[in-house]
Amino acid sequence: MKKDAAEANLDDKPISGDYATLLKDVKERIRSAQYEALKAVNKELISLYWDLGKIIVERQKEKTWGEVCGRAACQGPAGRVSWNSRFFGQKHLEDARFLFIL
Repeated sequence: MKKDAAEANLDDKPISGDYATLLKDVKERIRSAQYEALKAVNKELISLYWDLGKIIVERQKEKTWGEVCGRAACQGPAGRVSWNSRFFGQKHLEDARFLFIL
């Protein structure tokens, strides 16, 4: 891909100290925001798993729900919850239960 004249002229000029500092600060801020977003998502997912585990354990204690999620129920579309093109099935529910009882 060819560069136009303006882009070519920018490549020939040295980057000033102020611009380099600005660029460094912007990149640092972006990385910081990405990291904070990642931590927030992880916190929410852990909270979700813990809550699901609590629900499962309580239902099992009440004997209103035996198996975590029956194989037949989790294999069909009604037994799986689609999330970001992934399915939340039996393994996830078993992991959630395990997290709660730790």
